[in-house]
Amino acid sequence: MCCEPKHHHSRHHHAHTPIFGGCCCPPRRFLTKEEQIEKLERYKKELEKELAALREHLEELKK
Repeated sequence: MCCEPKHHHSRHHHAHTPIFGGCCCPPRRFLTKEEQIEKLERYKKELEKELAALREHLEELKK
């Protein structure tokens, strides 16, 4: 999907790019069911990584 950022950059980083904030196409309003599931699965994995990192950080602070 060309419209999704590959990294977690905020939109203002691409403000200098004239067409659609640095993307090749305008933002889509609707996603297929399959695309929605894929997007939510990626989000779930990121949340799981964040939770694991949080647990590690808490354990370090407790030492």
